[in-house]
Amino acid sequence: MSGPIAIREMEMDKNKPDASALPPSKAVENQPLANKSLMIRSTQEPHRILTLCNGELKFLSKPTPGGGAFWHCVKKDGWYGFRNTVSVAWVPGHKDIHGNEVADKLAKEGSELPTPPSRTATITHIKRWAKSERKRLRELDWDQNRPPYYRRWRLDALAKPPELQLPRAILHRLYAERSGHGDFVEYHERFGHDTRPTCKCGEPRTQGHFVECRMVKPFLPDVPDKDLLMSITPLRYLLGPNGYKHFQTLVEDTSPYGPAPQDTD
Repeated sequence: MSGPIAIREMEMDKNKPDASALPPSKAVENQPLANKSLMIRSTQEPHRILTLCNGELKFLSKPTPGGGAFWHCVKKDGWYGFRNTVSVAWVPGHKDIHGNEVADKLAKEGSELPTPPSRTATITHIKRWAKSERKRLRELDWDQNRPPYYRRWRLDALAKPPELQLPRAILHRLYAERSGHGDFVEYHERFGHDTRPTCKCGEPRTQGHFVECRMVKPFLPDVPDKDLLMSITPLRYLLGPNGYKHFQTLVEDTSPYGPAPQDTD
């Protein structure tokens, strides 16, 4: 069947309308396509719903899921002509419009479904997959290969750690304290250096000593209650993922890495 689809009212009760009863083809916009599944419903009572399947018309008591595109028909001069009544309109989002909210929910649920293996992935899906895969591999590598002494700082494998916003001099001190790779007694002993750095309080400058320095200790920030519940010490808090700003303030206010004071007569 090709061209406009039209059925005369007296032919509605027949499974196969007589082809000779069909009027000549007229220009009808958006008409159903031949050999495609569709359902037809009259706009006037009594409503009649038909489906066109393999060239045969069948009556339906109600629309069926998967029955094809849904079309309405209008009566003119004793004939039922069919037009697609679907229209496209802009709908404002986040305005509690029921249909729009349902569509958004279904779209979100659909985006979380796994991609069928037989389908070609879209560029958007490939980008999203690549991003999540990079994150997964970075976290896996960090969990398996990070040094043991780094585990106590509770640091996650972030692509851009927030402490990178610190001034370079402060960031250097933070990373030195975390890694032990800095101007500390242990570091120089490890490499056989003769240097024995001293804190300005007179004690040997060891990794983490700054929180025990008598000239710095009164200025230590309070550890948040949620960290206290996990027995987080001031050192682990300051060098951990959330204490870097307090570390900056402490270093700027007390200069724990400054030179030892000179004796005066």
